[in-house]
Amino acid sequence: MTVLSCLWLFKNLSPYRNIFDCFWPNTQNYYPLVTNLGITPEIARKSFVTDFARVANRSGKRDAKKSKEILLEEIRILEPELIVLVGAEPRNAFYNELLDTPEKYMYVPFSIKGVPKKTQEEGPALYRELRNRLGSDLSI
Repeated sequence: MTVLSCLWLFKNLSPYRNIFDCFWPNTQNYYPLVTNLGITPEIARKSFVTDFARVANRSGKRDAKKSKEILLEEIRILEPELIVLVGAEPRNAFYNELLDTPEKYMYVPFSIKGVPKKTQEEGPALYRELRNRLGSDLSI
């Protein structure tokens, strides 16, 4: 599911309601996600956000290996200070990078609703850590 990062630039989504409703018919999930991530319009203007799974295999299913290769190339070119992996799929794909370079890679859950109890318990602290890093660790 998309996080509609293109809309993070706006403080008021009312003019974009029709676009928004096509992707997020229930704002009960969208607004908490954006709030938890701590992405302000100022941060969004200086960020590159992309979906993890962008390539399909021959059977039409997500090709995690190819998607990761593309992202690693983008990371090499763009040289971001922080890579935030939102959700379990990118976390699993970048597991080694999370272990080897925790100062560059960080994981947060996509949601803390309808997920395992451990994620519900750890989620708020991970979101706090992300907001702290976005506010103080980055010179963006």
